Amino acid sequence: MQIEEIKFDNPGVLCMTTPEDIFSELKESCLKQVSNKNINYKLKRAQVDDFSVSGIEEVIWANVPEAFKKFLLDCSREYLSFYQLNQLSKLNPIVIQNWLNLQKKYEYRPSHRHHNGKGLGLSFVAYIQIPYDLEIEDKYSNHHSKSTSHRNGRIEFTYSTFNGQISNKLIHIDKTYEGKVLMFTNDLWHIVYPFYTSDDYRISLAGNIDLV
Repeated sequence: MQIEEIKFDNPGVLCMTTPEDIFSELKESCLKQVSNKNINYKLKRAQVDDFSVSGIEEVIWANVPEAFKKFLLDCSREYLSFYQLNQLSKLNPIVIQNWLNLQKKYEYRPSHRHHNGKGLGLSFVAYIQIPYDLEIEDKYSNHHSKSTSHRNGRIEFTYSTFNGQISNKLIHIDKTYEGKVLMFTNDLWHIVYPFYTSDDYRISLAGNIDLV
């Protein structure tokens, strides 16, 4: 029997690793901005109160080093090529927004997307600091001892399958994700679950990339 698959367009999530030297510069820059978060937090609240999503109290605008910005643009081109989005590959990616999520114990992001109403673009999440161990999180008392589905500290994407059903993809975010970047289309819904076993910040850098 001869079988040939005819693929349908269905972009997903790509996980990319930031080069060590670029991530080192990025982390240093982000931690410095976190130390000045009160100024940046007021700025964000004043300018984009309608853009913020409930669940995480401390969210600040962020500046990123040029080397990391260039890396993001390279990732964007790889994404468009990987999913063969030919109609978009002729456009130029431009990083338009960056913000730091300073997630504390018990905080979470409810289901949301980064779509800005200006058409299809790309979004990303870069992990700067993960303060917990998933093995310990999974033993926390909010899980039944026989549970096989753990969500503490994870991120979960929600999408439609080919037949219109709703499906979910859970990504197990742990310390090994520090320096990794998740890239996806800006209309993809996702949830960030709380963690319970650390008093430190879980720091992620998120942003949007326009295609113009």
